[in-house]
Amino acid sequence: MKGSNPGDASFINAYDKFTYTVSDDGVRGYWIGQWQAVNRCNQVITNVPKIDMDATLKKD
Repeated sequence: MKGSNPGDASFINAYDKFTYTVSDDGVRGYWIGQWQAVNRCNQVITNVPKIDMDATLKKD
């Protein structure tokens, strides 16, 4: 979302006008960030059960 300054986030104009391309760094960066988040979640799902801790704490 653009801010109140006319020069603020000017790249958003391409999205508003549907004139962005697949090589657009903003779109690419967005999806890279999303897949990094998925990867981190998968690491948590894989590794947290292996942590040695009190059974009561683990249950909570």
